[in-house]
Amino acid sequence: VHDLTFIHEDLDDIRDRLDDVRSHQVGDYIDRDNIPTVTPDTSVIEAMLLLYKHRTHVPVLQPPDNKLVGIVSFNCILRAITETEGG
Repeated sequence: VHDLTFIHEDLDDIRDRLDDVRSHQVGDYIDRDNIPTVTPDTSVIEAMLLLYKHRTHVPVLQPPDNKLVGIVSFNCILRAITETEGG
């Protein structure tokens, strides 16, 4: 469960929160555990299951060095399906 107490704060409170993290870097917040990934050869069904289960975009890594080659999302897949159906 996420802390949503900030919703009831005024603009000055939010500015104070932002000032507290101004010097932080994105690397301070990277989730390095249990990150789902796929390869370009992963089936669409498997990718959709991962997207549903983790409720996030999924990095596409190219073996053997696991180079990031893209990100897949539900929208990417749905767009491809609807474009295919539309002809």
